[in-house]
This record gives sequence, C-alpha cells and structure tokens, in this order.
Amino acid sequence: TADPDIVGMGYGIHSVGNSGTVSLKYVIVSGNEETGIFIDDHNGDITIQDSQVNDNDGSGMELDTCLMVADACTTTAAGKVTIKTTSANANAADGINIYYSKGSVLLDGVSAVDNSNYGAQINTVYNTSATVTVYRSRFDDNYTGLEITTKGAVKLDNVSASLNDEEGAHIDNSAGTGAITLSSSYGGNLFYDNT
Repeated sequence: TADPDIVGMGYGIHSVGNSGTVSLKYVIVSGNEETGIFIDDHNGDITIQDSQVNDNDGSGMELDTCLMVADACTTTAAGKVTIKTTSANANAADGINIYYSKGSVLLDGVSAVDNSNYGAQINTVYNTSATVTVYRSRFDDNYTGLEITTKGAVKLDNVSASLNDEEGAHIDNSAGTGAITLSSSYGGNLFYDNT
C-alpha cells in the first residue's frame, strides 16, 4: 500500500513482470508524459482504491495480469483486478485499459470521464469463469464509454455511459456462455446521447 503524490514525466507508476499483490491506495498520478499507472505481465492481483489518475498524456492506467505466450495466458495466480472509488479522467488515451485480466474484474465507484479514447476497456477473454462487475460508476464524455470483452458473466448496476462520441457501452461475451445482467440495487443505469 502506498500513499504518495506521483506527478511527473514518463510513466507515473511502471511495473513489468512482477509477482504478488499490487495494492495502490490514496495515490495521485497526474500530468505524466506517458500512462499514469502501467502494470504489465503481472502474476497476481491488482487493487487500486481511493486514487486519482487524471490528465496523463497516455492512458490513465493500463493493467495486465496475463503473461501471454503463444496466445495463451501463462500466469499462475488468480490475477483479479479491483478498482474502487477512483477517478481516471481527462487522459489523452483511455481512462482505464485492462487489456488482459486472468481473473475477475470489479469496478466500484469509478469515474472515467472526458478521456480521448475509451472511458474503460476490459478484456477477460482468456478465462471462461472470469466475471466483470461494475457498480456505481460513470463512463461519460469519452470517445467510447465502456467496452467489455469476456467469456464470463457481466453485471452492471448504477452505471452511466452517456454523452460519448461513439458507443455508450459495448459488451461482447459471444465467445462464452455468461449472462449479461443490468440491475438497479444501487440506482438505475443510464445510456443516453451517445453518437
């Protein structure tokens, strides 16, 4: 667990090929010339909570818990990704890009707005049982709001993906058998004025 303000050139936080749990809490990662938080080929879980990852010249965060070898995910750990009460706003590429997650993904209380590309892009396609759950989160005013590619189940509850230049939310689990569920335990889901 860390408690820094990380503001500067290049990547804000950069980790490649490490193992164990990465836990970032109360971090500010902004104004970097590349991606704010870049965690690649990680063999373990990633948790980001109560943080601000805004105004970076690359993506806000790029996260990967699959070491790909010959088109297969070879990491041995569960590789879950959890992001809670965190903003990834006004970045020059994606707000959040979870480009390969071996394990399930949870976003809760996330703001990913005003990014130049995706608000959030999530891929768990290499694990048939990995679920994607998104609660109380906003993906507004991006090029595309929210894109999920998975073989597992998807659940959205109190999600806004509105006012984007292209799609609000694009969910593809055609390669698997998981259900897609929109519920309103925490509030309604909003998908409006996408062009």
